[in-house]
Amino acid sequence: MTTAEHDCSKSFDSQLLSEGEPDAEWGIDQLNVFAQMRYRQLMDGEKSLTVAHWRLGHALVLVKKIFKHGHWGQHLKDLGIDKTRAAKATAIYKTFAKEEEVAGLRVDEAYARRKRKSKKADRESQL
Repeated sequence: MTTAEHDCSKSFDSQLLSEGEPDAEWGIDQLNVFAQMRYRQLMDGEKSLTVAHWRLGHALVLVKKIFKHGHWGQHLKDLGIDKTRAAKATAIYKTFAKEEEVAGLRVDEAYARRKRKSKKADRESQL
């Protein structure tokens, strides 16, 4: 967020927002400020979820070593863990040595830093 955006939303916060949830009576400025505030709240809240992803990834990496090929997906299903979420969590865990390293990052930021295979390695693993 730029300084101008921050100053703008800061000055509107108390003036434009009514108590409670938005409704059809709110004007565009009120709705925009409310949306910006909630978005910032979500982004800040995601930082605590990143540590949870790292911890989940740590546990899953250890558990996966026990399972034979082909049984992992069913095990995740039995645990009620989404395969995509599990993959994201393990990628975050494998990227960062310590959970403290992800403490200030959002999930999308931590995931974007993951170690990726080269496209050549991906093609070879599919053969």
